[in-house]
Amino acid sequence: MIFSVGTKQMENKEKKILEILHSISENKGFPDKLSCISENIIAFLEKKDVRFRLSEDKVFSVQENAQKQVFTNKRRGFKIYRNGLKNRLDFLLRSYCLHNVVFFEKDVVIDCGANYGDLFLALRSSIDPKNYFAFEPDPDAFNALQKNIPRRSHAMQIALGEKNGDYGFYISSAEADSSLIEPVNWDTKITVPVVRLDAFLDANQINSVKLLKLEAEGSEPEILKGLGEALKKVHYIAIDGGCERGVDCEETFSACANYLIKNGFYLVEVFSPWLRALFEQRKIEVR
Repeated sequence: MIFSVGTKQMENKEKKILEILHSISENKGFPDKLSCISENIIAFLEKKDVRFRLSEDKVFSVQENAQKQVFTNKRRGFKIYRNGLKNRLDFLLRSYCLHNVVFFEKDVVIDCGANYGDLFLALRSSIDPKNYFAFEPDPDAFNALQKNIPRRSHAMQIALGEKNGDYGFYISSAEADSSLIEPVNWDTKITVPVVRLDAFLDANQINSVKLLKLEAEGSEPEILKGLGEALKKVHYIAIDGGCERGVDCEETFSACANYLIKNGFYLVEVFSPWLRALFEQRKIEVR
């Protein structure tokens, strides 16, 4: 009698093996250089063009064809980039519903929670680098951000909020969950400068913002309130309103949506799996 294993069973077995290999390479205790080698072998077997590298100064990078991005957290970097940079950027644009927006070179983009600067990489062919303003308080992510965006862009290691001042900031790098509001899991707490966005716009003489992207791990409502009357200067606002606020993991989509609709915005589209959404102002004020 001849026994055969069905194609579906083989696929599931191969998938399970790959998941195990990925979990080994992501492990914090596994040597970083061997982790990169492991990921590259898997990518080769899967016929993917993405490759990982660890520099002599212990900085990770991912490359796909001519595109390259630096990252600092091994586990997160492998997870978001192992399917390729194009896949990562396509997901970022799709999940923030940005296919609804037509960008021009002169457009100002403010990226709150910029992390490694993936949003700029996704928009680099559309906007002038000097009009990209990235806020990232996490020191490690900020170091990578500086390496990833052009010198003409603006990277700021400060947080946005409702009040100006110095406040405690909880570092949770593994899943990019660092926040001004204490999360469920965090590694360390530092003090960071916090500014209101309306004050920042005034100080930099920015009278029109095409897109404000908000991914602040739960403090999105405070950032919106920190815009004050300058909210009228913003054309589109893309928010991540998922369940990331505080130890109770509350969602911020409802609070943000209600605030924006009350102040003249309408909901363009929702990416429901992650509670990300795009809002457009009905009447944009440009001075």
